[in-house]
Amino acid sequence: MIRNENNLKTRELSQEEREILRRNYQNKIHAKEFLQSLNDYERSCVDKLVAIERDLAEAVVTDAGSIQRARLEKIEELFEHYALTLWEIEEFRVLSKALFGVNSLLKNNLELVVKQKEYVLSFLQSIYSDLQSWREEIFVKKEAVDIHYLDSSLFSSYLQLELHITGIKPEDHEDELELF
Repeated sequence: MIRNENNLKTRELSQEEREILRRNYQNKIHAKEFLQSLNDYERSCVDKLVAIERDLAEAVVTDAGSIQRARLEKIEELFEHYALTLWEIEEFRVLSKALFGVNSLLKNNLELVVKQKEYVLSFLQSIYSDLQSWREEIFVKKEAVDIHYLDSSLFSSYLQLELHITGIKPEDHEDELELF
């Protein structure tokens, strides 16, 4: 459960969210094995990810003090495009859900995001960097031992960002999930 310390608003983690955070892929899929299974359409999706990353790099690598609402909206739009593109490759639906969460968080809390833009921008830069490294490990270097290595971590990062932006804090429970 997540609660807001100021007004005691709570948010339970859904069963799906708990499963994502606790997910331990028993059957790891090596990048080389995975790449052999991709069809032409899925390969074109990877090319789209590269193009989106270029735009994301330009959008997130900026001085937080000079960032305006329009730039934050552009970043939100780019994360949405990245999530939609990942969704097209079935193996990456969990990663896509985490990015849809980031996208929704930015879109639905834009006023709070603008007020905390330095923190948010730093966090988004980190997410961007993780995504770029993840893509390179799988599709360029082909060295990822498990193509799902970023899933739980990115989902945890999304929840941390949500906690920070909304002011909601994890409640102390024995079954509390530890976020990365």
